[in-house]
Amino acid sequence: MPYINCNNVTIHYDEIGEGYPFFFLHGLGNDNKQTREMYAPVEGVRCIIPDQRAHGLSSWDGNISFELMCRDVLALADHLGIKRFAIGGISMGAAVSIFTRLHYPEKVTGLFLVRNAWAGEAMTDDNVRLFSALSQALGKNDITMLDDCPQYREHRKTSSGFRDFFKDPVALRTYRKYDMVPRLKPFDSLRQLKEIKVPVMILANHQDFIHPFHYGELIHEAIPGSVFHETACKRINREQYYRDLAVYLKEFFRLLGI
Repeated sequence: MPYINCNNVTIHYDEIGEGYPFFFLHGLGNDNKQTREMYAPVEGVRCIIPDQRAHGLSSWDGNISFELMCRDVLALADHLGIKRFAIGGISMGAAVSIFTRLHYPEKVTGLFLVRNAWAGEAMTDDNVRLFSALSQALGKNDITMLDDCPQYREHRKTSSGFRDFFKDPVALRTYRKYDMVPRLKPFDSLRQLKEIKVPVMILANHQDFIHPFHYGELIHEAIPGSVFHETACKRINREQYYRDLAVYLKEFFRLLGI
């Protein structure tokens, strides 16, 4: 399995295909099995799917921020001899992608943003409380603590996957990330996004309180020339969700001239 050592951690990664480099980043609490499952190979594209720090087979030194996750991507790009690349991701991965373009614009040629959970500030107060409760419950390995959280009880039907974290040794070992990441900000204001002048595709869906549909709309309105699409909700129609992603990935790469 390929790994690199960088920024005090070890980052595991895989690659799919050959051609134009595209980093595809998973969301909080997932790993590159999520991006592998979601990525329908596109001819002429080299898709690099790392496990971000504190996730999957990558290690963690206790520090996590959008800056550090961005620097991990840049270190991996350097390791692979990649000077410029497209980047995208789901939720936290989308936030890292935006951060990377804003702070290292010379590196990023396009953005593919799926189910944004941030729009210029930390996650919503309810989501911060929900993830904080998850973190505390994982720290004690006591699922009843999660059941006591009002935000979890309110959204239990749409956040049932949270219970799976209690079966995941990585989640139990790195439980503090669930309290830390939702409080971070990938950018200070939507006005900053007007600086982005590369092809951008934004995907959002309804019935997803952690990734509000209007966050996708706000980011679309802020980035000049960006493209916005609604997808099926993964929880309701997983197969259609994956079909939508396959179609829009191909469209995204056409925007990049591939």
